[in-house]
Parts: sequence; C-alpha cells; structure tokens
Amino acid sequence: MMQAEAVNSNLPILAGMKANRSDMKNWAYARVQKCACGLIWCDKCFRKVWTSKEVEKLLEFDHTRTRHVILTYDRKSFKDGQEAWEQTQGRKLVANFIRNLKRGLKVKKGKEWVCQYNPVKIRKYRYYLEWHKDGWPHYHIFIEVEDEGKEGMIGQGFIHYYWPCGKIIKEKPFKSLGHWRYMIGDLKKHGYFGKEKKHQTTLPEWALDRGDVKIYRSGGSRSGNTQAKAALDHYVADAVERLKNLTIPSKWVELISKDGVAVVATSLNKEFVNTETGEITVVKKKDYRERIKACGQESKLKIVTAGRTIEGIVKIPYRKMVKQFKGIYIKGEGHVFKIGRSDIAKLMGVIEKITLYVRHKISVWHKELVGLERWKYHLQEVDYQGA
Repeated sequence: MMQAEAVNSNLPILAGMKANRSDMKNWAYARVQKCACGLIWCDKCFRKVWTSKEVEKLLEFDHTRTRHVILTYDRKSFKDGQEAWEQTQGRKLVANFIRNLKRGLKVKKGKEWVCQYNPVKIRKYRYYLEWHKDGWPHYHIFIEVEDEGKEGMIGQGFIHYYWPCGKIIKEKPFKSLGHWRYMIGDLKKHGYFGKEKKHQTTLPEWALDRGDVKIYRSGGSRSGNTQAKAALDHYVADAVERLKNLTIPSKWVELISKDGVAVVATSLNKEFVNTETGEITVVKKKDYRERIKACGQESKLKIVTAGRTIEGIVKIPYRKMVKQFKGIYIKGEGHVFKIGRSDIAKLMGVIEKITLYVRHKISVWHKELVGLERWKYHLQEVDYQGA
C-alpha cells in the first residue's frame, strides 16, 4: 500500500497503467461520493452532520416540563445584527441568562432581602440560533424544569429582567405530545420549527464573510453520558495545553514586527517567513461563503479492478458523475456503478489527487471480491446490455 498526491496524467502511480493490461478485466466496479463541506450552516450538509444529533438530544426532554422561550433583541440597543451577535458571544449572554434563572432574584426591602423571583430548577436546556431576513439573530431555547404545567412557568418579568437587551420575548409550553412531536418532526425535515423558514437557518451576508470565528448553531447543557466524561474532557484539555508548550521549532514562523505585533493584513490573513531562505508566504483562512460555495464541486472516487484498488479526488461535481455513469445509490455507500475499460482510462486522466492505492496479490484479490458482493447484488437491477 502506498499513497501519493499529484495532478492528472502526471500521477506517478498511474504512469504506464493502461486499460488493456491483462489484469484489467472488461468491467470494473466504482463508487462515487460527494465531497461535502460538512458545515452546519450548509443547506446540503446540515441534515447529515447536525439535525439527527439534535433530534436525539431533544427526544431526551420531557415535553410536559419543557418551556419554549424565544429571545429577540431591541434594535435600538445595537448598531446592527452583527454587533448584537458579537456581544452575545463575547459576553456569553445566553449561558449567563440560564445561570441567572437558576439563581433567582432577591431585592432588598428595608432591612430584609425578599425573593422577587424564585430560582428555576432547570434539569437541562438546548438553544438554537436563527436569523431574521435582515441579518438580526434570535434564539429558541428549550428549558426542562422540575414542575409540570403552569407550576413550571418562568414568567415574562423574570425573563425580561435577565434578558434586558430584548424587546419581544415569548414563553410557551407544549400543549400535548402531538405538539411536541410536530416541533421535533419539523426540526428533522425542515431545519427549524416550521416550513418555509430557510432564511432563518441561512447565514446572513455579514456572517458569510467571516472566517475568523466559529458561529455556533446550537448548544446547551450536557447530556448524562457527556457529564460522566467531564473529568476526562478536562484531562484532555490540560494535555493539549501542555503540548502547546512543547512545539517543535519550524523554519516557518509567523512574521512579527519590531513592536511585537503580528503583521496581519486582516483577521483572515497571516504572514509567515522562512528563517532559512527569507521567503514570505501568506496563509489565508477560508470564510463561510467560500466553503459553502465549494460544497459538492468535487467527488470522491473509488475504482476496484482486478489487482488494484484506487481512491482519489476528481474535480467533477457529484451530480454530473451520477448522470454520466449509470448505476444505483446504496445508502451508506454512495453511487455505485460498473465501468468499462475505456472509461477507466478517462477517469484516471482527470484524477486530481490520489488518496489510496493498493495493489493486490491474486489471493488477496479473491478475498476482495467477497467484499464487492454487496455492490454486485444491488447492481443486478441495472441493465448494462449494450453499454
């Protein structure tokens, strides 16, 4: 087994490899998968990487004890939606809001302290960030409390006191199990609590140009399984921190000016200098717009033929590959198809990057054929006569 990386016909692995070689049969098998960005804000990827996990977390809630709180912003208090989001992140307003609900509120009347708002016994909570059409954020928070029904009500006054930057604030219970399932079902199918709300789950223009920060779509209290691992998480974090102090010196170091301030054109660009040659290079982080735009523009290709298994990246969109090669989609695998000798040669000419190359012995190849039975079984439905 060996790995290499090169471009097109100059690939050293594929040099001299012809489609009419004796170990190349008339038909080979191939699989293509979409090269996805994997971002939670991508309308093509979020259902795979984010939705199912959030649904599982919400299913742990007891709907009879769960309150649905919606937090918005008073637009007179902020310049724009970007400033409102930045202050929320920087000051951790959502986490502090939950913490203050647990504390309650006492006020001094005369010489005595009187409880104005009783502490809320919160079992767990999840919050979800959404956007208005003009780029302003708002939050949906599910809070599971100890008491059921009206006894578990938090109260508008209490919420307003600890969310002073908001104007319109709502608190709703779940009327029935059907109501709760409807909310969860819409979350699974449409992204958030209703249809035709795509703008609420799409980053606004100012956020798409950010690549220097991570914009979290959801968060909340840890589940029971995660809490059990809290000590291990702290240990791992400490270990990573210790490793930072043991970094190996590199010939590429960040360019620093005389006054000790890094020479950075923007928050996305950093300049590094080669201490041996003096060469200067600029490393640019991709923003959300670039990463989402590139989603699906490349495909992961795997070709399995007699004696060889090749995996690589081709700069052909997944949909074009599916349209070009007749096959069948297998859940958990991708688009699987049979491929002839001439098409093998063409695909090898457009491979941009080799990620895996394995040359099998005959004995190993017979074992590999057993693993292809799943592909062969599904491809029986595809008519390749005359292809």
